[in-house]
Amino acid sequence: MSARKKVAVLMAAAAVIVAAVYIAWVLDVNDVGVQPSVESGYYDQFLFAEGADVTALLEQTVDQADQLPAPDGEESDAVTWYDGALLAPWLPNCAEMGAVQAVRGGVYHIHYVPKEPRNCAQVSLCYLDGYTSSVTVTLKNGETHYANVAPPPAPPSTSAPAGPEELLEEALADPAGWADGGLYAGLGLAALFDGELLDRAAQIDPACEDPLASDRAFVLIDGAGLTPEEAAVRLLEELLEYYSQEREGCGFQLTDYAVAAQELLGREEIAALAERSMQAEETPYLMRLALRDIRENYPWPPEGMWCLVPEVRVDWNGYLKLPGGAFRIWGELNDLTPAGGTGPVWVLIHDDGQWWLQRSAALTALLAER
Repeated sequence: MSARKKVAVLMAAAAVIVAAVYIAWVLDVNDVGVQPSVESGYYDQFLFAEGADVTALLEQTVDQADQLPAPDGEESDAVTWYDGALLAPWLPNCAEMGAVQAVRGGVYHIHYVPKEPRNCAQVSLCYLDGYTSSVTVTLKNGETHYANVAPPPAPPSTSAPAGPEELLEEALADPAGWADGGLYAGLGLAALFDGELLDRAAQIDPACEDPLASDRAFVLIDGAGLTPEEAAVRLLEELLEYYSQEREGCGFQLTDYAVAAQELLGREEIAALAERSMQAEETPYLMRLALRDIRENYPWPPEGMWCLVPEVRVDWNGYLKLPGGAFRIWGELNDLTPAGGTGPVWVLIHDDGQWWLQRSAALTALLAER
């Protein structure tokens, strides 16, 4: 046999050996649990049922479900954990429902234990911008498998993408999309001071974690001649004076306080704030997220009503829960509003010399129960 033929035979034999080794390796890998790709449909079994309104279910979860403590080592101001039971009926492969992580910016992580395959310990779905974007499967042996399951991109639009002005115009046309759910739009301001609501507001549990988280309404009946800014300062002083009294069951007592001049936002100012927030973003998607953040925090107030994030500083005895990211400076008055003015939104209402100050969420709840 010539040398050239010997080389050819050896190369053919080597190719057969390599192919056999590769086939054996593939079979071995499949045996230890490497899962099919998303194209095979493996991950489809973990998704929501067809027809599920997942966005509405998640909104309902945030509004109604019990809030859960964060697992050890996973506490964050940007993430809130909720009981995910409301979602379970819409997950056909769910054996045991877990928690829902609501991440600031409109991202949700949904965790549950699947019925099948039996070697799966947990499934995590990532939901954002109206669809499930990815699935993460954790096997009982600790292996983790991940796949993107986002729908294919929509065909290019022939029209220009919406800018801040168009998005804001659409938002302003929908009062129900703001934090008050449209309740303030049809509110007769005089109705707040007619006795029934005033009596109910006085019975609200004031709460005792942080004065700015209080549900209590503070009312000034003889406030004729005050400007809105003056009335806001005066009512905030009443709020802080309220927590300066020793109260049973309250873990702190204010010993000193100061109220700064307050920035009041009416409709024009809130619209300008929303537009500035959107203009700081580069894509329509991020603009929508910025607009949604504003709408989720601020109501849409009629004339005679303003929004504010109270600017106050306090000192105290006992334990007072400080807002996220803040820490106490001993011997000084401490700011209860986190950096960036992202504290709780309060509402100031004026009608015929009468003034009402209450946290927006508490006032919305009061009116919704009426």
